This record gives sequence, C-alpha cells and structure tokens, in this order.
Amino acid sequence: MTALSPQIQRLVQLQDRLIEGFAALLDGRTLPRLAILLPDLAHHAQLCHRIAAVGKSSGVGTAAAGTAKLREILLDRLTPELLIILDDVGRSEHAADTPHFGRMSAIDAGDVVSAIADWERIAFSTSQTARLQHETARRLCTRIVKDAGDFATRLEAADYAELGQAAALILRIETAGLVLDSLRQGALSVELKRTSRRLARLVMRSVGRTVRDYLKSRDMAGHFDVSAVLAEIDDLLLVLLRIMDGEREEAQEGAGHPFIISLGEDTLATFKADIEALLEHYLAIAGRALTNETVSPKVVEIFALHIATLLQMLNAFSNAGGQHKFRVLAQQARLRIAEAAQSAEGLPGTAKSREKIALLRAVL
Repeated sequence: MTALSPQIQRLVQLQDRLIEGFAALLDGRTLPRLAILLPDLAHHAQLCHRIAAVGKSSGVGTAAAGTAKLREILLDRLTPELLIILDDVGRSEHAADTPHFGRMSAIDAGDVVSAIADWERIAFSTSQTARLQHETARRLCTRIVKDAGDFATRLEAADYAELGQAAALILRIETAGLVLDSLRQGALSVELKRTSRRLARLVMRSVGRTVRDYLKSRDMAGHFDVSAVLAEIDDLLLVLLRIMDGEREEAQEGAGHPFIISLGEDTLATFKADIEALLEHYLAIAGRALTNETVSPKVVEIFALHIATLLQMLNAFSNAGGQHKFRVLAQQARLRIAEAAQSAEGLPGTAKSREKIALLRAVL
C-alpha cells in the first residue's frame, strides 16, 4: 500500500471532518458549528491548491474520493438549501423553513455560501457557486427595492402614515443589507442603504402631513389619524433613528456638503416643527380643560397621554443620539405643564378640577 505524504494525510483528515460536519448539518443532527467548519473549509481549499500546484503527491488517489464526496455535499446538496433561505429574505411573505436549516439565519447562510464560493475558486478554479452567489444577491436586492417603491407609492396616497408596515419594511431592508454583506456584495448593500434612507424620509413626510392636516382641520378624523401615529410611537422612533443613521452614512460616503442642509436634516427640522405645533395644540387643550368645569377629566386624560407619548419619543430619540433640540423641546413642554398645573391649583376648585390637575401632573 502506498504511503501517504504528510500533506495528503492532513488533507484526508481535514476533509473527513468537513464531510462529517456538513453531513450532520444537512441531516439536521446538529446546529451549525460555522466557527469551526468555515476556517477548516478555507484551510482545505489552500491544501488542495498547494497539492495541485506542486503536482503529484503520494496518495492523491486516496484523497480524491473524499474530495469528490465533499464537493458533492457542498455544491449539489448544501448550496441549493442555503439559496432557499437567502431567496426567502427577498420575499414580503416568508416561505416555510427549509427541511434542514430552519435554525440557520440568512446571514449565516450568506457566510456559508461565500465560504463555499471561495473554497470552490481556490481548490478547483471554478466559479459555479460565485455565479449563484451574485445572482441570488441581485434577485434579493431587486425584490426589496421594488417592494420599497410600491410602498412609497401607497404612502403618498394614504390618509395617514402606515408606520407599522414602514418600520417592518425598513427592518427587512436592513436585514437584507446584512445578508448582502455576508454574500460580499457591497455595492448592492449600499444600494439598499440608500433605499432605506429614502423610505424613512418619505415616511416622516407622511407623518408630518398627517399632523399638519389635523392641525388645519381640527376634526375628529384628523384626531384619530394622529392618534394612530402615536399608537405606533416605537415604529416612529425607529424611522427617526434610521434618518439619523442615514446622515452618518451619507457623511461617510462623502455625499454631504458643509454649507448645504441635507435631506435628512431638512426632514428632521420639519418634523420638529410639526411636533412642536402638535404639542402646543395639546397643551392648550389640556390647559383650558383644567379651569373649565364642563370638561370631563377623561378629556384631560386622553390629551395628557398623547403629550406623555410625544415627550417619551423626544427623550428616547435624544438619548439615542438625536439632536439636542428635541430634548430641549421636551423640557420646555414639561415646564409649561408644571406652570399650568401650579396656576390651576391656586384657583378655587372642585374634586373634578383636582382630578384633572393630577392627571396632567402625571405627565411630569
């Protein structure tokens, strides 16, 4: 029996481990041990490349069967399953988990596909996986951009900002961007970041339009539209933070100009003006209600809740790195509330008025 050279021995031992690890992953017998498998796969590719470059080594035939088995597992069985996971990210309605990889994230799937593409290129000088890698990334990006465009069109015609759907779509775009990074498709990832920034600005424009329409009409339909926005304050905060992050991204890309206000800055400035006007409106209603015995405490409770929600959002945005002027706006509103409550307490009042004062003070 021909003795194996040291290089071939290492190759055989390594690919035996890889075959066992990836086969167990395919059969669903283990969670992905990618921190071990992927470096081993890169090492295997380098060994294959060196052996091919040197020429014939003792025992190459012995290793060939294992190499062919590993190639069959990775290219014919594993990669198609991974591509299903990656394709699913681009769909607005997620498909069911694949039989073997329901526990693997799309980002991990992208890392594995990229590792397999490198392995195939280095070990065998072929690019089947790299081609699939690029096609999958392009398809994912195209679907996401189309969905964002369709949503933007609906948003322009909507009576109020669909914040829940907008936030979900922004998160989906961000996830897809991470997946594209794992697939090493940086240009497409940048394209999605720009799509996400544009969408966030459009959403905030829609929120501002909803607020301004209400302040102009002062009707119940407008009140309920604004109430719907305030009911999704966490989603609104997510959109605000995306605009803020977008400002940093544009600065890193060199898209900003030191003497020209950016689209993000303009959007945030308009939003601050809209929220300031809405707070002024709510504070005026609550202030008048304190001294008007015909107004029910329930009215104060409703508007105090709206005020508290807005103040919570302003503080959360400031704490997350937003502009200081948003915190100042919240502080000014709290000062006005305290002054209104103190002024009302100095007047002769009934149990009803004391209840209303307590409801407003709870905002502080």
